[in-house]
Amino acid sequence: MKLLRFTRSEDDKIAGILNWFPTHGTAMYRNNTHVAGDNKALAAWMVEQNAKSNSQCADDFIAGTNQSNLGDEVARPKPAYTGGGRWPKVTFHGANPRNNLRLGGTYAALDKKGSDGTWKQVRDDADWFLVLTWRKTSVVLGRSQVDIECDTAGNA
Repeated sequence: MKLLRFTRSEDDKIAGILNWFPTHGTAMYRNNTHVAGDNKALAAWMVEQNAKSNSQCADDFIAGTNQSNLGDEVARPKPAYTGGGRWPKVTFHGANPRNNLRLGGTYAALDKKGSDGTWKQVRDDADWFLVLTWRKTSVVLGRSQVDIECDTAGNA
């Protein structure tokens, strides 16, 4: 996490912080039943509440949470696909898949909701029917996007 701290010169108290902790601007539960649209504000508010009991912080302490998140959606898939060779596609802000430090894990996975309402993983990045495309969008800012598509024609 990157953090910038502002300190008042007259009493050396912390006046505020600005951080780049990856809080999602829109957090969505995997079955789309819960949407929280302002996690950045919540994170900042929680830091401000904590600062009230910290003697090192000024009474008018303010926190800011910037956003630049890997994993945020750029383009969402349609709510449902009915097969017939259709390729659901989602685009994320992402890092180069070779930068994944999770050993034994997967970079991308596709879950399918069963008739009983539970989710089951049916594809991951080792599957030929799940296609992951990475592209650099800004060399200067170090940004990239990842497209994930899946062949659903009787395969998922």
